[in-house]
This record gives sequence, C-alpha cells and structure tokens, in this order.
Amino acid sequence: MKKLKKDLQALNKELTALIKKTEAVMKAVDKIGTQKTEQKPKEKKVPAPKKTGTKTAFDTVMGIICRYRKGVTVPRIQELTGYDAKKIANIVYKGKQRGQIKSIDKGVYLEA
Repeated sequence: MKKLKKDLQALNKELTALIKKTEAVMKAVDKIGTQKTEQKPKEKKVPAPKKTGTKTAFDTVMGIICRYRKGVTVPRIQELTGYDAKKIANIVYKGKQRGQIKSIDKGVYLEA
C-alpha cells in the first residue's frame, strides 16, 4: 500500500508539472496570435493609375479625320489604322453624337 501511495504522489507531481508547462505554452501561443493581428493591418487595394500616354482607338481615328480637309473615307481609315469597318462605324457614330465629326457624303467624314 505504501508503494502505491508513493507512485500516486509521483504521478501527481508529474501531472502538476505538465499542467504548468501546458499553461506556459498556451500563454506563448496567445501572445503570438495577438502580435500577428497587431502587426499586419489590412491593406486597402488601390486601383492602378490610368495610363495617360496611350491613344485610344477614338483618338487615332479622330487624328486621321482631322488631317484631311476635304474629308476621308472609311476604306482610307481602314487602310491607315487596320481597324475593321464595324469598329470605325462605331467610332464615327460616337464622334457624331459628341459633335466632333460630321458627314459630308455617305462614308466620307470631316472634323466638325
């Protein structure tokens, strides 16, 4: 019986030591967890700035139309830009809506 009592007391000491170590580890983990959240605030995504040096398709077509004083045809614009007729028609339509392009004949456009 005395041996059993001694074994239980030794086991109790070991368990107490393990509990203390476990608590110390838990405190360390809590500190690491709070440090990570404090160190890394959420970053806001900032949109990339717009490029100002590039020309749009509208700018390209308007530049061509402005160069011709007597007007320019769609096939000539296609030849100079490489755009298809549909794209040029859309650009010319947009220019007419804005009042920047006028039509002097069917398929012939001039700067307004």
